[in-house]
Amino acid sequence: MDFSVARRHMVDCQIRPNQVTDENLISQFETVPRERFAPSDQQALAYLDADLPIAENRRLMNPCIMARMLQTLSEGNSGIALVVGCGSGYVVAVLSGMFDCVFALESDPGLAAEATRVLSELAVDNAVVVEGPLEGGWAKEGPYNAIFIDGGVMDIPDGVSDQLADGGKLTAVTLDEGGTGRAVLLERRGASVSRRTLFDAAIPPLKEFDKLAGFVF
Repeated sequence: MDFSVARRHMVDCQIRPNQVTDENLISQFETVPRERFAPSDQQALAYLDADLPIAENRRLMNPCIMARMLQTLSEGNSGIALVVGCGSGYVVAVLSGMFDCVFALESDPGLAAEATRVLSELAVDNAVVVEGPLEGGWAKEGPYNAIFIDGGVMDIPDGVSDQLADGGKLTAVTLDEGGTGRAVLLERRGASVSRRTLFDAAIPPLKEFDKLAGFVF
């Protein structure tokens, strides 16, 4: 399979037609090899318009949803970013070309090790993978100019949004009790944090944020 052709098709047929216009972000999707962040038996499916299983209860997010969410973070933003639940590290690699430094928080030791390995092999030298519980964020290196939660959550904990710098933005997909998801954007201005709904988005929940007792995606 020619992954470079598949990558181009993903950008031209999925990402550009879905209101993604940030050329820096598009360039990242054109160059970062998504297949490298997928299990070997899933690499041929890496560029489909769908989530991709990477571990038990964990997915590589649909590229269209990811791109639209990341575009809201990149608009007028730079500095330090945090990815909560980085999985195998794909979104970290994309953000590494848009921010000065990216911290990637992962609770699964196997995924953290895999993300570290692949990012190192791709010479992504401005990203650091750290292990820890997801629901508390990673205050040690904050405040952050951008925070991306890579999975569905019922609520965004104040402890995570409190790690935003003034002018910082956080994007995540919030899920209701029925599993309906909506991408949202939080933005800090001084002591206030505003919230805006962006679009409907269906992605699996992150178990660490689990108030979805009994919900199955």
